[in-house]
Amino acid sequence: MPKQKHPQQRPEVAPCYDHLSGLFGEVLVDRLVELGWLEPPPDLALTEAGRSGLAGLGVDLGALDQSRRVAVARCVERRGGRIYFHMGGHLGALLRRRLQELGWIRRQGGAWAVTGAGWKGLQGLGSE
Repeated sequence: MPKQKHPQQRPEVAPCYDHLSGLFGEVLVDRLVELGWLEPPPDLALTEAGRSGLAGLGVDLGALDQSRRVAVARCVERRGGRIYFHMGGHLGALLRRRLQELGWIRRQGGAWAVTGAGWKGLQGLGSE
């Protein structure tokens, strides 16, 4: 697990409407940008490489293409007087659902947790 940039009571992963915030949500965006799957902020547009990579991960891009909802949005998390960015929009919701199916994240009581497989999977993204 990476060290938090600003650890003031910030959850490892948390829901933000139907997508992920917290450290994992931020690191996920950083990794997708690093791989060239998303355009860098502030755009966060899905690239062709991203379409291919996310399809390989099993993300339902057909649902993304058929939706009237904003495909990818930059979302803001405010905690401890700081602002953090993560991915919202329809792709953020589809990724949350898929990562839960893969066992990368799970509900633990009333909270969410990232599994060991989740951190390992995130590091291994794009190396298939």
